[in-house]
Amino acid sequence: MKQNQPSPTHLKARNHVSCLMPQTLSLLWKGISSLVSALVALFSITRSQTPYHALGMITILCVLVNIDHLDQLNAATSTPPNRMAFQSYLTDTNGDPIAAGSQENKTINFTIYGSESDADAKWKEQQVVTVNDGHFSVILGEGERLPDPSGKMLAFKDVFTGTGASDRFIELTIVNTSAVGSDQTLLPRLRLLPSPYAFMASKVASLDLSDTAVIEGQLGKGYLVDDSITTVQIENETIQSADIKDGAVTSSDIASNTIASANIKDGSIASIDIANSTIVSADIKDGAVTSSDVASNTIVSSNIKDGSITSADIANKTIRSADIADANIGRTQLGGGTFISSNDAQLRIVRGYITAGAGIYEGRGWTVKRLSTGRYRITFSPSFKAGTLPVITVSGYNQDWDDNVISLYDGSNTGVSVISVDATNSNESVENSGIMFIAIGE
Repeated sequence: MKQNQPSPTHLKARNHVSCLMPQTLSLLWKGISSLVSALVALFSITRSQTPYHALGMITILCVLVNIDHLDQLNAATSTPPNRMAFQSYLTDTNGDPIAAGSQENKTINFTIYGSESDADAKWKEQQVVTVNDGHFSVILGEGERLPDPSGKMLAFKDVFTGTGASDRFIELTIVNTSAVGSDQTLLPRLRLLPSPYAFMASKVASLDLSDTAVIEGQLGKGYLVDDSITTVQIENETIQSADIKDGAVTSSDIASNTIASANIKDGSIASIDIANSTIVSADIKDGAVTSSDVASNTIVSSNIKDGSITSADIANKTIRSADIADANIGRTQLGGGTFISSNDAQLRIVRGYITAGAGIYEGRGWTVKRLSTGRYRITFSPSFKAGTLPVITVSGYNQDWDDNVISLYDGSNTGVSVISVDATNSNESVENSGIMFIAIGE
């Protein structure tokens, strides 16, 4: 059915201009009565924000023209085009049309908001329109999209869907291309309203669900018979958690061997959920078992891996004689030259051989320095216990040892001095000699 295009009616009273343009479209759909689906925007503007050059207030008559026939649209696509026709009529403050008897190009920004005062635009674009005797017509959605610094603007097809879609306001800004910063925004914003017959489009009394002409996403649950949806109607991998009623999934609904760790909430498995004697080593994370998890006096020898107990695992002064197998303590098990005396004192033995040139021939835990001919200073490293004096004995060990007398002096827990004297010499002269010593102390 061909649409009528009535001429706009222009009313002026105290600088307030109202404009109304009803637009109806008839639509024949599946032999039901003709359904008229038309959208008409009823706009009013009371004043402009600032004068637009000599034009002053600009009034706008806006008409939204919907699609001609839904049947024709569905023949090409299952969704409406991402466009909308928009017509306007511009006059100056005297009511005279802009570009009277001629044509004039104007750059206009078209912005759609969710409210009359919303700061964030839902959609915005710019078009250069040709005004002819006050009239211009554009297709919204075919212009140049303007920058979106907020990141919240929608695609044009999504502007009139979702929560709050019934509240949409359009704002027009006349761009002054010859003077930057002097663009004129026409206020207040104009609310987009449907025609009366457009309400019928959302209130169709009955639908044939077998008809492929039902628009996708428009069928509410109130039209469905209980239990009418089966697995055949459900697309694979589309059921989400929110679609499943709490407690509705039972063991019979779960395929065997399909529950993985990611499906189980942390901390939700209790003792009652675990069958007795079913936890094996592979089920326990390495390092997860702590002292609090082990019952007292339950660890026996067979539970401990051979060679796994180290010094760090044994509390100090807890190893007793009964804990040590007979004949298992050898030289390598003793600390450097240490043993226990009868009174439980911990003694240390330091021994060594010193060459005539003050070199260390054998031994450790000490150093030596020749002070002068035949005079040596032995220093224990580390020292024996402070305040104690180790028992020290020395003798010569080279080929002349029987000719020399080895004497000690200035002994302490840190070291001892040694002198080698030739006993065969009437003058008892001091001479270098090989020396061996042993020191025992705490």
